[in-house]
Amino acid sequence: MKRIISMLLCMILLVSMAVPAMAAVSKKPAIVEQPQNMSVVAGKEFKVAVKASGNDLTYQWQVMKDGTSKWVNLAGKAAKTATYAGAFGSAYDGAKMRCVIKNSAGKCTSNAIQIRVYALEAPKVQSLSRNASNVTIKWTGVQLINNTTGEKSMFAVYRKVSGGKWAKIGETDSLSFVDKKAASGTKYFYAVKAISKDEKALSVMSASKSIMFIAAPQIKKIELSPLKNAPKALEITWSAVEGAEKYEVQKKNDAGKWVSIGKTTKTSFHDTSKDVVIGESYSYRVRCVSADGKTVMSANSAVRAMQWFLVKN
Repeated sequence: MKRIISMLLCMILLVSMAVPAMAAVSKKPAIVEQPQNMSVVAGKEFKVAVKASGNDLTYQWQVMKDGTSKWVNLAGKAAKTATYAGAFGSAYDGAKMRCVIKNSAGKCTSNAIQIRVYALEAPKVQSLSRNASNVTIKWTGVQLINNTTGEKSMFAVYRKVSGGKWAKIGETDSLSFVDKKAASGTKYFYAVKAISKDEKALSVMSASKSIMFIAAPQIKKIELSPLKNAPKALEITWSAVEGAEKYEVQKKNDAGKWVSIGKTTKTSFHDTSKDVVIGESYSYRVRCVSADGKTVMSANSAVRAMQWFLVKN
């Protein structure tokens, strides 16, 4: 009798352990997070993932090439991992991918995503620099070369303002570009894309960089302008710059170095240095700085602002 009771207890224990396990796989899988469209580089590994509810799931990724209607399994058998890692050639540009997820209770299928396959990796914007009246963009990037003609693939340069849309502002086969139409007092974002001679995209657009463009002041005149306490004062006058918070005036000293002699919010400044000597020549330049005077906001004034000026009696 004891033996029979022990056997019954064992059977009850086994059944109690099996019921939760059976219940755990009784729910049909459901998509929790859909995969997203991908832009990849030909021959370079990429990863795409899906998220689904349920346990003991298997994931079968499938691809359908552009212009066809047949889904083909990727990586052979269904896997236990929700992430697919692989590489596509250019023949897969425009293809669609999806994932079929199964367990013993049923299956579900993710949305189909589009795969764009590009020949090159995106360029990388290295620097943005202010010049007197424009912005220079420099980047790194790979170019395709035609073995017959020697021609190189191109780069398209894009610009936008905060909250605006990207607009192409030029093309070049070099690794830099000068934006000659930048407006002073405007914050710009710049990005670059590799393109072919016929303007077909060879890469996705690069990550962008931004810069607040402030044009350099232009000195109008330098003249003797005596003040009550400085009879030999020289007055430097320049044009107002859109977006400028303050101006810094610099003077070249006897050692040939530029030194700051004052900051002002006005468009003129008096050099009241006591070392001004009638008959000597002096050189000045002006640039825009931040309101606290600590940050340089523009290039130095144009070449004419660096002229030597002869003070006459």
